This record gives sequence, structure tokens and C-alpha cells, in this order.
Amino acid sequence: MAATFTDCETAAELAEAGRKVTLVCGRVLGPSLHARVRRPVARRLAKLGVTGLEGPGAGVTEVTGDAVQLGDGRELPSAVTIWTAGCRVPDLAVRSGLR
Repeated sequence: MAATFTDCETAAELAEAGRKVTLVCGRVLGPSLHARVRRPVARRLAKLGVTGLEGPGAGVTEVTGDAVQLGDGRELPSAVTIWTAGCRVPDLAVRSGLR
């Protein structure tokens, strides 16, 4: 988990709809974002009421029907768990020189 831009967008949309949202970021929120962008994104999510979990123990190790288990042993009760995924160009395609 890395809390990509897709994850942040999904969390914001759900929070704006009045849902309680915990965004499990893993190591850092928005690792592909520059720090100047990451800070305002984090502030906006917090303003919407999104709880962000970051740090070495904040990686997901297991998802069950009613909880999410984190690497540091924490268990987060969850009625609904949404797993989002971003995408990136595979390394082979990048190295091919195709445009």
C-alpha cells in the first residue's frame, strides 16, 4: 500500500459523501507526489475527516470480512474495505524507447 493518487481521490470522494474513511498509506502518503503537493493533499484529506495511517507498520498484511490487519499488529474494524490500485508503465516498455 502506498496511498497513490487514486487512493487519495477515492478517500476524498467517500469522505465528501459523509463516510468515515481510514486511508492506510503504508510507508508514506502519495509517494509519487512531490512533497509540495503531498502536504496540501494530506491537509485536504484531514479537513474532510479522513484518518491517514503512515509509517513502517502501516502496511496491510491481511483483510478479512470485518477487519484489516496491519503489519504492526493493529486491527482496524471495517464494514467495507476498498482496495484501490494505481498503474504505471512497465519497466520494459519504458526502456523500449517507444513513444
